[in-house]
Amino acid sequence: MVNGVATILLSLVVDPTLGRLTDQCIEEQRDADDMKVVAVFLLLGILVGTLSSQLLFQPAVWVITQAAHLVIKMHTAVHQLA
Repeated sequence: MVNGVATILLSLVVDPTLGRLTDQCIEEQRDADDMKVVAVFLLLGILVGTLSSQLLFQPAVWVITQAAHLVIKMHTAVHQLA
């Protein structure tokens, strides 16, 4: 789901802006260094997004694992009573 949302946002927000910037660089209305800056920021955005998702998902994995262990314990306890 996260990748789907990211793909949609990339298509709707980044691609048109990047396309316009590329056209302006080709037509020499804008300096090519601007394109380099955009590329660096896109890569930094990907890196920060990846790292922040790891920070968010790792605790979620722990919570889900603990909940699964609790369910297994409860299930085992119920079957021992029966």
